[in-house]
Amino acid sequence: MHVNLNDIEVIHHPKRGTIFVSKHLWKTWVERALYLLLLSIALTAITASVPKRDEHNIIISYFLTGINFTLAFWVFLCGVLLLLMKSASGFYVMPVSALMAAGIYYLLMKIKKADVSLTDLKDAFRHQRGAQGSDQRLAAVDGSPGDWPEQDFLK
Repeated sequence: MHVNLNDIEVIHHPKRGTIFVSKHLWKTWVERALYLLLLSIALTAITASVPKRDEHNIIISYFLTGINFTLAFWVFLCGVLLLLMKSASGFYVMPVSALMAAGIYYLLMKIKKADVSLTDLKDAFRHQRGAQGSDQRLAAVDGSPGDWPEQDFLK
């Protein structure tokens, strides 16, 4: 096995022994953040294209939006780790995660608006259906017992 020590940082730890750490470790974290970003873009496209006319589609949209927020948080953590590694690429990854979160929040508000309008529409149909089938003879009478002493038949 051939090891090039120019690309490796050797750390002599008193308890753990000798540790070899790659100087290019930050590249893998940038790559992970990029993969998470691409996955988030795909999930955003899927969530935006799901029709919001049925309850189960809205539930699926909420679920996908939650997954998308988790991906944005993971990208943020990749940026934090890159900054802890003293890599300047962390300054590029963290704003990308903020933009991801803002876009996902906008999409969440659109889903919420569709959810509220669907609920209002269902309530309107339920109220309309209830008004057609009710018997007006059974409607509530204003007042309380004893308001009409002249009509009291128990006297």
